[in-house]
Order: sequence, then C-alpha cells, then structure tokens
Amino acid sequence: MTTWPVVDPSRRFTVAPGVVSGLVLNRQGLLAGVNVVPAEQRVVRERMIRKEEPQATRQEGLLPLNQEYMMAGSTAKMAEGAAFQIYAIRESRLSLLSGELEHLPADGSSLKMMLGGLDRQERELTELFTGSVRKEIIRRQITIVPDSANYESVLFRLSAQRGLVANDDLGGEPYYLVIDADAIPTPMPGNSRSSKKGDRLDEADIALYTVLPAQASIEVSDGVNSLLKQHTDISQFGVLIPYEVSLFKSKDLQMEVDPATGRLQRIHFGTGKK
Repeated sequence: MTTWPVVDPSRRFTVAPGVVSGLVLNRQGLLAGVNVVPAEQRVVRERMIRKEEPQATRQEGLLPLNQEYMMAGSTAKMAEGAAFQIYAIRESRLSLLSGELEHLPADGSSLKMMLGGLDRQERELTELFTGSVRKEIIRRQITIVPDSANYESVLFRLSAQRGLVANDDLGGEPYYLVIDADAIPTPMPGNSRSSKKGDRLDEADIALYTVLPAQASIEVSDGVNSLLKQHTDISQFGVLIPYEVSLFKSKDLQMEVDPATGRLQRIHFGTGKK
C-alpha cells in the first residue's frame, strides 16, 4: 500500500499579495514551504500490469505417425500411441547416458541439448495424461480516497474462476478495507496574540495553514485472515494549523512543509540550518 497527495478543493486558501513573500508550491499546487527550494517528489502510480509466463509451444509430430495410430478412432488407442512414444523417448535417453549409441554427441554441450529436447518431449507427452498448469500474474491497482475516519468497505472480491472482480460482484469472496484514524484535538496556535473574539484568531490575522495529519491504522482482510496491516498519516482526517501574519514579516524566515501530508517539517530564521 502506498499513498500520494491529491488537491483537496475544500482546503484551498487565498493568500493576499505581500502578506507572505517567497511562498512555494509544487507542481500540483500543494504547499511546499516559504523561501525554500521544493524537493520534487515523483509520484509513481502503478498501472495494471498483466504478466503471463511464456507458454511452451507444443511441437507437431510428437505422437507416433505410423498408420495404425493416425487412423485410430478412439481416445484409448491414441493414448496408447502417446504412451508408446514416452517409452521410446526414455529408451533414447538411457542409450545416450549409457553410451550405447553408435554416433554419440561430439561434446558435452551437444549432449546436454539432446537430453533437454528429450526431457521436453517427454514432459509434453506426459501432460496429455496428467494435465498441465498454466499460470499468469495480474497486478491491479485499486485507488481509494477515504472520506471518513472510521472507514469500512468491501475493497474487492476474489472469484476462484474469474480472479479479481468488482466489489459489488457477489460471485466473489469479499475482502475488506478497514481504516481507523485517531481523533486529533484542534490545537491552538502557539505564541499568538489573542483576537477580540477570544482564543480564536480572525481570518485576517491568519496568513498560512499547514496540516497536522491523523495517524490511521489500515487493515485489509478477508474477515478472518489479515493480509495487510500498517499505520500511515492521512491528511484529510487531520486538522489545520494556522500561522499569524506577524510570523512572516521577517525576510529571513524559512519554512519547510511536506507536500505529501501538509505537515510542517522545519521553521527557522536565517540561512543556517538548525
């Protein structure tokens, strides 16, 4: 599971000209800081990748081609011909390994190539009786934008015949996504002067906001077995942290904000790092 930020229209703000100088946004329009050089973060979105193992092509002429088996009208007779050729291949392999042939391969690589060909032919003929298994690996990306701190839904369903199906397809077994985010009390801005309305600041006194993201526990399970469980920051469940206009009067102010979460990472005055 990976996360990446998207612009939230409900948390879009206007900054008056001259209030905050050196405001820095990334290419998505997310706040990256003040008077800093933004570190471009490459967002990798994995597309659905369908990987199929190369299917070995069955060669023509593996079955005996004599008239008796070519004119066979029953499956049992054809199976007898396949079994006859399997034993013939095994005899040829034994003759190669024991050195009983009149014309042996010139070197070890030629011998290895001949033995590999015999093994492949025997395997393909044996599959006529035992069956074969073909595997394919399909990777799909499911995008979820949680809208509730206590989020629970069917993420997808898995069918034994059709693989991954839609979450509303009752032909598959459900797999659940459960998100439990910790509640965050709304913090008050530190070292700020009180406005006439009491503890709350007027909008005119606020120059900028950052986000204190909520810590959330995310689990994917089939209802019994847990497939994934991890903790991550989810910004939409967090709270906005206001910063007063007076803080940005100094031209030496540097503020670094993580565009992925909106969290304040560093703030200091002057060019030296702390």
